[in-house]
Amino acid sequence: MSAQRFAEFTVADDADCATGVNLLAHEDVALKAYFETRRRYLGDLPAAAAFNQIGEVLPTILLNGRVVGTWTWDPTAKRARHRLIPVSCHPPNTRRFGRPPPDSHPSCAQA
Repeated sequence: MSAQRFAEFTVADDADCATGVNLLAHEDVALKAYFETRRRYLGDLPAAAAFNQIGEVLPTILLNGRVVGTWTWDPTAKRARHRLIPVSCHPPNTRRFGRPPPDSHPSCAQA
């Protein structure tokens, strides 16, 4: 990245960098390749939010570059099923895209 592009990136508004919702496949390299910088897309979430016990990337849902849940294919219903992480557990810059976070959420303590 050039110095000029980096300067533009550092001052860009979050809305300018929005990527929307992305469904990533099992073992998607977008997450797998960035072990050293996982906090960039996990924020304060535990690695188990996007990786199984042997380090494989789960089929993951991203919202503007941040992990917000996982998904699986249901062959009987012929549709994707999702599991979202409670909003109160998300990093602050993704909260504004969902409902306001509650003061506390018991499922956030699991990890």
